[in-house]
Amino acid sequence: MVLPDERTASVLGFLRRALAWLRARVIEAERLMTDNGSAYRSRAHAMACRALGLRHLRTRPYRPQANGKAERFIQTMLGEWAYGPIWGSSAERIAALEPWLNHYNFSRPHGALSHDLPEGASRRCKGTGG
Repeated sequence: MVLPDERTASVLGFLRRALAWLRARVIEAERLMTDNGSAYRSRAHAMACRALGLRHLRTRPYRPQANGKAERFIQTMLGEWAYGPIWGSSAERIAALEPWLNHYNFSRPHGALSHDLPEGASRRCKGTGG
């Protein structure tokens, strides 16, 4: 989902939806790591984190190493989806996001998996007990 803006209300709505998605899969979040955007520094965000029982961590400015995997994903997404192809409109680009995410998550080889496919690595782990 592409949010219309980066305002506090949008960020809080996304946070609630993300936590609901995790809870539906019996995953309890304890911590939330964000950058230092204004929405994440707001009182409303701090109050929401407290109410949701989340410890809020912030990355250090200008230190992408602090969140390396997310930074790598963002760079890949920018190059392969957002700005790599030439789009006729923003709506066209947004419509291509879900198919690209499915490709990235299920059929694109990943360097962290010895250039294997995520599903191949998943099957191998299940079959070997690891």
